[in-house]
Amino acid sequence: MRTRNLMIAAMIAAFSAAAPMAMAQGDGQGTKESASSFAGDTVITTKVKAALLKEQATQSLSIKVKTVKGVVQLSGSADDSAQIDSAVRVARGIDGVQDVRNDIQLKKTGDR
Repeated sequence: MRTRNLMIAAMIAAFSAAAPMAMAQGDGQGTKESASSFAGDTVITTKVKAALLKEQATQSLSIKVKTVKGVVQLSGSADDSAQIDSAVRVARGIDGVQDVRNDIQLKKTGDR
């Protein structure tokens, strides 16, 4: 439990550090909007990853999370459709998520 909490804290710290760096790179209005969008997407990605680690049905899964303009893309693999449904439900429950794109694949019987 302590290790998982440390991992979550480390992920949040790492992603939080990336947002100011992205904003510092731009000097035009369009860049500021891009940096702001990037920062928001980074926060959403971090929150989704943390929530997936907390959720009993998804914490053992190897799910990749990517967010672009509020749209979360989930990819990876799961043992059954209930795990996939749970991952999608968790992602949709995060503030700021506009939509969820589910690209999680079911593992083949021999891979489980």
